[in-house]
Amino acid sequence: KIEDKKYLNIGAGNGWRHKEFICLDLAEDVEISFDLNTEKKLPFSDNFLRGIYSSHCLEHLKTSEVKYWLKEFYRVLNKDGIVRLITPDIMLYFDAYEGKNAAFFDWIRSSGSYIYDSWLRSIVRQFASPVVDKYSDEEIYSFYKSMNREEFLNFFDEKMENIKDPNYLWPQVHKSWWSNFKFKKALEEAGFKTVEIVSKDYSNDQMFIGRNFNRTRPHMSLFIEAKK
Repeated sequence: KIEDKKYLNIGAGNGWRHKEFICLDLAEDVEISFDLNTEKKLPFSDNFLRGIYSSHCLEHLKTSEVKYWLKEFYRVLNKDGIVRLITPDIMLYFDAYEGKNAAFFDWIRSSGSYIYDSWLRSIVRQFASPVVDKYSDEEIYSFYKSMNREEFLNFFDEKMENIKDPNYLWPQVHKSWWSNFKFKKALEEAGFKTVEIVSKDYSNDQMFIGRNFNRTRPHMSLFIEAKK
């Protein structure tokens, strides 16, 4: 029964099931269908859960929305409860771009609009998909040349925050960028007392390790855990 489970998988996907985890997603075949694009309370009482896991979900929200949900994660976790978050590591994208490591992008370059993108546009689409096509390649490359990496990211982050039209904010597209530093700061601001960068195969709670977890493109992901 859901009420007997003390772990939560946010953005689990259709059909995902685990005897210890509640499956929450904006989908049909889930235990709890829930829209993270609307700010409201998670359907759990304070201090209810032992752990929260989310893999490649939060990048589909704006930065401000993620910060709201981190506070909700903190609320529903019990004392010493752990949240484990996995998203694309945007710094690895830029490292690969600047190092001319084309193989890093093999998983994405042959699908959708990425086929037609320049290299830098392809990366920006990974964290600011609704706004990237408002700019020409010349403008994007000029921004990247004139700004440092964080300024470039924050420029598009600000543009994303200003998008209000839901026609541009489809759940499937990426709307925010994440790095170890940015996530650590956001988790600490949400109230978490301990934040740790971890790896695919290590966790402070063994419930998050196994064949059902940590499998989505680990080579370009960041893994971070925080304790309440």
